[in-house]
Amino acid sequence: CDTPAYAHMPLREDAQGRGLAKRDGDTDLAARAKRCTREDILGMLAYSAGILPENRPVTMEALVGAFDWKNVKTEDMRLPPSFQCAARST
Repeated sequence: CDTPAYAHMPLREDAQGRGLAKRDGDTDLAARAKRCTREDILGMLAYSAGILPENRPVTMEALVGAFDWKNVKTEDMRLPPSFQCAARST
């Protein structure tokens, strides 16, 4: 039986240096979805992980084609204050 390969995701911090955590509601994508499109969220996550070179909206299909393990960041990353999407109208 082959040993599975594992990858460690580095710590993500907010603009003030606080580690992002589920217990603090930082993973509440439902709240973020009220302000962002699905493509906005995918782009932000892909950029923070190093998969995309800039923060921009992207489709899942485009991400699958762009993914390469060598681009995934291994160091902790502090998210800039501008790490947001535009407000959505309802």
